Amino acid sequence: MKLLLPCSCLLALSAVSLQAVTSQQSSTVYSVTEGVAFKIANSGTSHFSFSWTDSNGTFGNYFDPTLVLRAGQTYTFERTSSSHAFFIADDSLPITGSDGSYSRNTFSTNVINNSILGGPDDLNTFVANPYSDSSVDLITWTPTSAEQGTYYYSCYITGHPNMSGSIQVVPEPATVGLLLSGAVLLFTALRRRK
Repeated sequence: MKLLLPCSCLLALSAVSLQAVTSQQSSTVYSVTEGVAFKIANSGTSHFSFSWTDSNGTFGNYFDPTLVLRAGQTYTFERTSSSHAFFIADDSLPITGSDGSYSRNTFSTNVINNSILGGPDDLNTFVANPYSDSSVDLITWTPTSAEQGTYYYSCYITGHPNMSGSIQVVPEPATVGLLLSGAVLLFTALRRRK
């Protein structure tokens, strides 16, 4: 038996795909399901302040949040003030604390440079530096499935260790599995109507 789905059913199936949605998992942890552009300002030398917009609206003025991001999605991190270079590092960056209250435990430029994604030979890709000659105030990152895990962000000024936070990269959803599940549910519902 061949199943032919009416157009309305195919539209319902296509709606199964995900849209960028932010959900607050705790007071300082935010999960963002698809790529967004994070705007990053600062609150003196104490905190980075994040804001962004997704399909649910605008979120803003979150100090040093923990971000849960999906592998396979493209996220941008843009410095919106003219100070406090922002960088993303791997889990070798010495950091202590908990969500919303991390502190970098090193003032060593060598240690910081060695932990930055891309390594010490590439201090442009994962550093949004308003002081640099190239005026690169933007980091674009599409973490892969192989990059799942814990990352940190911090201020590149060594004397500002409290301007730090965590990024958790989680697996991308099995979109094909979601579509197949949706198709099975839809098929079952249509069969019951008969």
